Amino acid sequence: MDPRLRGRIDPRRMNQVQQQQQQQSYSSPAQQFPSTSSASSVTPTTTATVTTSNPRAPNKRMFCVVCSSNQNRSMEAHKVLARANFNVTSSGTGTAVRLPGTSIDRPNTYAFGTPYNTILKDLESKDRRLYTNNGLLAMLDRNRQIKLAPERWADSAPTSDVVITCEERCWEAVCDDLLNREAYFNRPVHVINVEIKDNHEEAALAGRAILDLATAIDRSEDLDEEIESILDKQRELHPHPLLHCIGIIAQAALLATVAANSQVVFDKDQNLYLLGVANKDFAAGAQKDWNSSSSFDKISKGDRPSFDTSNPNCWLSQYFNGAYCLNVEKKDPASVYILDFKAKEWTKASADKAEEGGPNMDNLEAVLDHDTNVWYGLDGSNLFSLEMGEALIPNDTLKWNSVDQVPFNTEDYDPVIGLASNHLHFVDVPGASDGEAHLFVIHYSYFQPEVQKYGDWKQEHGQTASVFKKDNEWQTKFWYIPDSGEQSYLIDVESNTTSTFDGPTVKDSKSDYASTENTLVQLTSTNEVYYLDFSDTDSAKWTQIENTALPIASNNTVTQGDNGDSGAAATVYSYSTASVLLIAALLCVL
Repeated sequence: MDPRLRGRIDPRRMNQVQQQQQQQSYSSPAQQFPSTSSASSVTPTTTATVTTSNPRAPNKRMFCVVCSSNQNRSMEAHKVLARANFNVTSSGTGTAVRLPGTSIDRPNTYAFGTPYNTILKDLESKDRRLYTNNGLLAMLDRNRQIKLAPERWADSAPTSDVVITCEERCWEAVCDDLLNREAYFNRPVHVINVEIKDNHEEAALAGRAILDLATAIDRSEDLDEEIESILDKQRELHPHPLLHCIGIIAQAALLATVAANSQVVFDKDQNLYLLGVANKDFAAGAQKDWNSSSSFDKISKGDRPSFDTSNPNCWLSQYFNGAYCLNVEKKDPASVYILDFKAKEWTKASADKAEEGGPNMDNLEAVLDHDTNVWYGLDGSNLFSLEMGEALIPNDTLKWNSVDQVPFNTEDYDPVIGLASNHLHFVDVPGASDGEAHLFVIHYSYFQPEVQKYGDWKQEHGQTASVFKKDNEWQTKFWYIPDSGEQSYLIDVESNTTSTFDGPTVKDSKSDYASTENTLVQLTSTNEVYYLDFSDTDSAKWTQIENTALPIASNNTVTQGDNGDSGAAATVYSYSTASVLLIAALLCVL
């Protein structure tokens, strides 16, 4: 947390700290929510359907309730405030949604935006009895009747007048976020923490306390002047320790923003690179060094792209040991940005469209052929190519060329293309049977008339990763990871077979993937990094790279427990005696 946010503490916070230090035992999932046998009996809805039991005049202020995973505490308060006719939203500050699993070290992890109903069905399929008994299915059933899916604080525009957090680390994350947003500041937002233990009973009690707090705030004519008296009254009525800060919402932040999209690639020596992570590029080194922060060197030389587009695409040019990146600069989408791995320097190469019209870079799904150093990409029904030349940095302006019209139906087709053995493998083509791919033969520049059968996996949109070999030979395998994330498929195009592995820990359809002969790496849309070591297929499992050098939320706020919004203890901070601190755009009063 930023040291400017520290101040005096509610005296009862010290008592709570002492209790937390004495009670560091893990509470079992079964103690957290009441069990129910009818969790899946209610039809999910996409908007709030809670009924108003206490009609009131239209409220003056917008509230947002925040916990770690937007599952238990924030959703209970969301329900209570919505029923009382408050204008309320909710979100989470974690990097992913984490719910208790079969043990403390095996949580169920999902990307923010995964519908509550999808999570509920997934847990039902895994162990209906366990997740009924520990109350998770009942909790998710409640949540899906309030809104569609958990939302992430960092991905939303902060339009609220009052943010109520449910845990100190969440409060710190929100305050830090408001402090660090770069724009013209023009409107205050009060951020209040109501410390709540993460179990169902405490969430229910705190929901009523938050309703009292919101009611007092909403009745206030001058909140800036009256907030201290409101908080003092709240302390008299309810036992929860309170923290308070005033942030300023940036005018530019009121507009919807597009988060930078990160990419993951290997160099020819199988060193890992993470590009566009919080506007930084990292050379992460070999696998043995991935958990060492000293191995994460930042790359800052050259004409670096912003990674501010919706469809970035980076591939290894193995012969020349560099990365070619398409559509990574919104102001210049036509150019190819090139990272020289040896020099660790960026260069920009211009590219012109074909005479008959080139691809729309936001729609283009493209791969870089290993032997020819040529991009092939599909936009609509048109297959395009872009020759990068016989050196890493082209000498002349590049030019897109139209190659062919695809022979299959592309209406409503979101291309999924795997690259192996100098063939493009089109997966999830409309009308294709399970396990089939349509093929384009690069060296002969034609579409193979017959489809190729590789297994029995279901056709579904997903991501691919070509398996690069260290000896610089062409790839003979590629990964296919469906958006559902249920399985990961390794497709061998020489034997026409598929090996099936567990799906990623974080089921995130916006993830990017890269692979060597032994290791598949996932970079999630929230910049978490996981890898699957499949050198021994019997022991292959997904593992997270936990490196403090990575600029992700869990490394910039209080340490986060594996189970996210499910009872993990927060790190305890000591506070100075300062009472009110106004610095630049943030005023904190604790």
